[in-house]
Amino acid sequence: MGSVFKVEVKDFQSLKHIKLDLENGVTVITGRSNQGKTAVIRAIDSAIFNLGDDSMVRGGKRYAVVSLDNGSHKMIFC
Repeated sequence: MGSVFKVEVKDFQSLKHIKLDLENGVTVITGRSNQGKTAVIRAIDSAIFNLGDDSMVRGGKRYAVVSLDNGSHKMIFC
């Protein structure tokens, strides 16, 4: 049984609220244009590398939240 990497994003760029469970291995994100694929990648990147500014917060909201959880460690980026 492989481990699961959990990603939760709220009010980040175009994303209102998403939850993803990523299995070990390669993950491919597909979809139509302007559906939030790049925003998911930016959210994870921002949390890992502690990058962010007001432009990443969804319009009308005060802050964005990105939660990363690998089962033994959890990180929350606001």
